[in-house]
Amino acid sequence: MIETELSSPDNVGTKINLQELQAGSSPVVFLVNGFGGCAPCITRILHKKLQLQSISVYDLDWNDIYLRRRSVYLTFTDTKFIQQMVELVIPTIKSERPIILIGESLGGDAILEVAARVRPRKIDFLGIIDSVNKLGQRTTKEVPENVNYFYNRWTQNPSLPRNIESWKLPGTNYRLGIPLNASKSGELFCPNPSTYSDQQEQSYGYNADGTPILVANTTNSSVTKQKILTHACKNAIYKDPYIQQQIFEIIKKIDVKSHSAPSRSS
Repeated sequence: MIETELSSPDNVGTKINLQELQAGSSPVVFLVNGFGGCAPCITRILHKKLQLQSISVYDLDWNDIYLRRRSVYLTFTDTKFIQQMVELVIPTIKSERPIILIGESLGGDAILEVAARVRPRKIDFLGIIDSVNKLGQRTTKEVPENVNYFYNRWTQNPSLPRNIESWKLPGTNYRLGIPLNASKSGELFCPNPSTYSDQQEQSYGYNADGTPILVANTTNSSVTKQKILTHACKNAIYKDPYIQQQIFEIIKKIDVKSHSAPSRSS
């Protein structure tokens, strides 16, 4: 187990509020980041849009629901987070209130486990973005049958810290970075036919309207190319405007009374 304490200049996300979870009736969204976090960083455009719709949004670290209250504290296991969500958070929420779980990287792997352990409680929307397990490889968990709408996006461009987008082993085309097996598909098995499976690779960036994001070519600034999305760092896939817009449109259409989400993304 690895433990360390880091200071964070941006330690601001929405803190867990058990009283609101118990009393509220609008859909409740949990945004779960991955290793290191940036207190918070995951899907900030989505976060603001959901709040404008009077939807409750909480920012959580993949290893402890209370970490927003102080500096980012890293414990390299999701055991505590899963226990907190399964035994404390989810049971607090009224049965008629829609639950949305969204996680990136290690956070995606963690919320898949949470969803499986709270069965038969319905999860109206479960979204993962380039989910990986603690070994740095793509998540292989099945999607539990209590998930109504499963959204999954991944990139085949790995990333390393300090904005190093990809390294290759000398003399090979094998790229180093997270996920370690980035060339593998990130699609997960949905055993329940009633779970709507919305899964796609997205290795390049798009604007919210679906048009490509163009950037200057590093070798020739007069030539543009489509922005490459990596697992993390400055071109992180979870920052992509198009992915955030898609998730927003789906969540916005969830019917609070019936907990039914649209059968396809908008």
